[in-house]
Amino acid sequence: MSVYLSLFFLTFLSPVLAEEKKLATDEPINITSDQLEADKKAGIVTFTGNVVVKQKGGVMLSDLLNVYYDDQRRMEKIVARGNVRINQEDRVGTCQRATFFPDEKKIIMEEEPRLWKDSDVVSGKMITIYLDSDKILCESCSATIFQEKSGNGEGGLQKATDDL
Repeated sequence: MSVYLSLFFLTFLSPVLAEEKKLATDEPINITSDQLEADKKAGIVTFTGNVVVKQKGGVMLSDLLNVYYDDQRRMEKIVARGNVRINQEDRVGTCQRATFFPDEKKIIMEEEPRLWKDSDVVSGKMITIYLDSDKILCESCSATIFQEKSGNGEGGLQKATDDL
């Protein structure tokens, strides 16, 4: 059973989400999960079980998601843990831990990170995605990059998602 959080967000997290909405689009962010725990004093909201985060242009799935915010209720970071899958417009990523830093507009993928774009795949110790510049930084990296062939060039991304 999913927990739908529209009322909760309106009352408790609206400043946090307002900050996040400025990052990518004006589209709303929808989060569903099996369970929710909010600790206002600690500034942490925890979503557990079948977590799905949707916003225009992307979907993130995980077993657990923590939203951290400061005393002024500004979002500091979002941490997804356990079987994390990130689907953006033209790339797919998997890892066991992903941290989104809204002020820096970056996502750090750790613990077995892999990132696919078309037929190319990158894996390493840590992959950082810079959302503003579409730049990727990979530490202790292994990459498989294919030259473009004639055709639509979409086979690699489809194959990568089929393997998930």
